[in-house]
Amino acid sequence: MTVSTPQVERLVVAANLSPSAENCQPWSFRWDGEALAIAHDPDRARHVLNHRDDVSRQALGCVLSSLDVAAREEGLSAEARLSLDGPSRSTWATVTFSPTAERGHELCAALAGRLTDRRLYRGGSIPPPVRAALRREAERFPGLRLHVIERFPDELTRFATRADATLWSDPAVYRDVVRWVRFSREELRQAGDGVPWNGAGVDLPEAELLRLMQSPLARSLAIRFGFLQVVKIWVQRQLASSAALLLITARDRSPEAMVQAGRLGLVAWVRLNQAGFSVQPMTIQSLPVYHAATGGLREGTPAESVDLFVQGRGVLERAFGHAPDELPVWMFRTGLSPGPLPLRTPRLPLARILSVVETRPAGQGEHR
Repeated sequence: MTVSTPQVERLVVAANLSPSAENCQPWSFRWDGEALAIAHDPDRARHVLNHRDDVSRQALGCVLSSLDVAAREEGLSAEARLSLDGPSRSTWATVTFSPTAERGHELCAALAGRLTDRRLYRGGSIPPPVRAALRREAERFPGLRLHVIERFPDELTRFATRADATLWSDPAVYRDVVRWVRFSREELRQAGDGVPWNGAGVDLPEAELLRLMQSPLARSLAIRFGFLQVVKIWVQRQLASSAALLLITARDRSPEAMVQAGRLGLVAWVRLNQAGFSVQPMTIQSLPVYHAATGGLREGTPAESVDLFVQGRGVLERAFGHAPDELPVWMFRTGLSPGPLPLRTPRLPLARILSVVETRPAGQGEHR
């Protein structure tokens, strides 16, 4: 079957709405008339938290789920073949499309409005039909489990707040986070990536003074004057405002399991958004725990953080009640949405991420 270039462009636009660490969008797409190749961009993905490229693999899974949903709107089904054994800068997935009688997808509208919301929520409780839908989604991924809790033990809250504080206490993590912060609407527009300076919902005006946040000296002064305590209090308030925490666990320790976790995470996220719930990934409270249990954290991780994430495995197991051989991969908080975000994260333009190679008749070569 022939898939037109406009169809491919619509598919890639939908895929590019997928979440990625700090909205770095570490991917590019190439359409050759038969298949859509998805390549990893290690330069955009460079981040100390992206240990062993696992955050990038989760993002790839989100892209593949987004393509599944968008393809159905085009009357297509998408089939992905993974190739994760190559170098970091290589094609990680090849997607082909075939016609399907089931045109349209119930999550398509919600996919377009999916976003990360770091603000305080309005509590709530996940309705039984939504819980049932989440269970059905999880059953599609037999190597994974999706756990949901609505009460958060004090031990879990303490762990979550300490883990988040490592963003400030570890200079390498702080450096790689703040380089993606955009300090004005114009900077957001021009960059097409990164996160707004007021992404946590705090009403910060645009000001050049905010750029001092990028300075190592500013980080040191903030810590000296008690900012880590402020961070911990904010995370406590975020959790207190939430309706539930969701945790994806895996028994499989392969790179493919990370991709599958991303696929499940994306559809669970969109279903919650569809039901009026906001979602924020809590990656730093989950993925480093996985790394600590599967061969170690990145070299240079402070000893205090290593101890924290080693102990975190037991904290999460006791809180979520999962089996000892299940390892935490990705955690989220969710709650009733407080309303529209004042600023959404931008996306790179299609011309930057999609390359189209159209095959001409025999003897006439190709053109881009």
